[in-house]
Order: sequence, then structure tokens, then C-alpha cells
Amino acid sequence: LFNDPMRHISAVFKGEAFASQPNFVVDTGWGDGTLLIPLYEHIKEHTPRGKVLHEFPLTMVGVDLNEEPRVTAAVNLSKHGVPHVVLFGDVGKPAEIMAALKKKGVEPSRTLHVR
Repeated sequence: LFNDPMRHISAVFKGEAFASQPNFVVDTGWGDGTLLIPLYEHIKEHTPRGKVLHEFPLTMVGVDLNEEPRVTAAVNLSKHGVPHVVLFGDVGKPAEIMAALKKKGVEPSRTLHVR
């Protein structure tokens, strides 16, 4: 199941043009963070970007409508040492999600959206 997303993530984070790569990976309607954890670990362990995360940090961002999954996801991401931001958001209201992301300092032009 995760092979295809990992292949795409590898393509985005290949090479050494780190300044032009995303600083944020955003998953909307994400539930408990199940996708963001392996994505971050894959980037860290299998891409050139993973070797320079101290210089070019990457923050995983989860957006969900329900509080319980947001709390669970934040705990799971923290347990795995994944830098993250968790936000309230309704996938049916993308303008509100964009406003919430900007308010948290998440730059849309530096963001990769996954689902």
C-alpha cells in the first residue's frame, strides 16, 4: 500500500536542491497520522534531504475536523520524533484550511499536499 506514495515522495525529495524542496507535507482528513509518520521516516532514511534535516527542516502537518484523531496523531507523531503541526480543518472548506495553515506559518508555496 505504501510503495506508490513512497516512490512519489522519493521523487520530490531527490537531488540536492534542498532550498527548492517543500518545507511542509500536509495531509488533510488524515485521522491518526498513519501516513505522515512513514512518509517522514522514508524521507529521513532514504532521500538526500533526510541527511540535512537539521539545515533544511521538514514539518509534517495534519488537518482534521475531529479532535480525537488530532490528539491521537499528535501523540503518535511526538512518539516517533516527527516535527509536526496539527490543525482543525474541514476538507470541504479549503479556503479555511489555507487561512489556518498561513496563521501557523505554513507557507503554501513550500507545501506538498498528500492524501
